[in-house]
Amino acid sequence: TEACSGFVAMVKAILALRTGFIAPTLHVDKPNEALGEKLQIVTENTPVKDYVAVNAIGLYGGFSHAILKKPATKPRPKHPVQDNLPRLYMMAVRNVTDVDVLFKKLSLVEKSKYLAGSMCDVFKREIKGYIGRCFAVYDEDKMMVEQSKTYEGNKRPVWFLFSGMGSQWQAMGKDLIKFPVFAKAVAKCDAVLR
Repeated sequence: TEACSGFVAMVKAILALRTGFIAPTLHVDKPNEALGEKLQIVTENTPVKDYVAVNAIGLYGGFSHAILKKPATKPRPKHPVQDNLPRLYMMAVRNVTDVDVLFKKLSLVEKSKYLAGSMCDVFKREIKGYIGRCFAVYDEDKMMVEQSKTYEGNKRPVWFLFSGMGSQWQAMGKDLIKFPVFAKAVAKCDAVLR
């Protein structure tokens, strides 16, 4: 519970910095007299400045102190730039059978570049316990253009490929031609050399 009280204090401080006000303390009418007269209980929304200090002192020796600074804010444009680009929505799931449910939920929410950016920020790193990764691409008309198959985060063997003498393997071209990027590059080279 000591760690939780420190966490709650930190959350309250962050909310104060975001809103500009310290929220009133609930259910405290009169502080313990042993604390002295210097303790001030916040009973109404109180304006906060750019810094907030948080102390957490535990009964069993835990002690922490943090000074938080109000973050600089970048104003959002009143009219976001309309770039008409497709948006990538990255997602991760705990169970690969949940992918269809996730795609259905995504189809129901309002699409925006802010949502796409937030989802990419959240899911760009591996999250412990999330074994499946997928994505969807929506065009500027909010219609799904592409939906991925699920990628299960199983460890795959590492391959090292080196260009130059002796680095090829038997039937290397036959294996690589299956990849559209490689096949396109070979076709382009073939056309130039003819």
